[in-house]
Amino acid sequence: MIMAFILAKAMRLVEEKDGLKGTALFFPFHHAVVGGVGDAGVEVIRIHAGEDIGVADIAKALNVSRRTLELRFSEILERGVGETLCRERLDRVSRLLRETDRTILDICFDSGFKSPSYLKALFKKTYGMTMSEWRGRGGALVQGHEGL
Repeated sequence: MIMAFILAKAMRLVEEKDGLKGTALFFPFHHAVVGGVGDAGVEVIRIHAGEDIGVADIAKALNVSRRTLELRFSEILERGVGETLCRERLDRVSRLLRETDRTILDICFDSGFKSPSYLKALFKKTYGMTMSEWRGRGGALVQGHEGL
């Protein structure tokens, strides 16, 4: 009976098209039931990091308050939702730089970043080199930088 209720609620949430600027977030609802809000949040981030989403969108997709979502992330991952989203986006950028010849501008926007200059500064701070240098080195880290 409870599972039927959860599945019905999940289907309604997926069918709602007004949740995220015209599209609904998709995530495996069994994560929210079995693994908890933190696991489900990580899954939503993994799937949708390249889209124009934020913490409020993730909380809405999981049908929890932003505060509850932040608390679960802090308990489980010892970091916030925004930082987790940013890390996933940076990971996508580093992978795309290593595996494709797409332009940095394309990679920036396809990874969910809105500002190329912000991404460039964040990437250099995180990886210790520019995105062009990263691509030229095949994704090898500079000594003394841990990356993500």
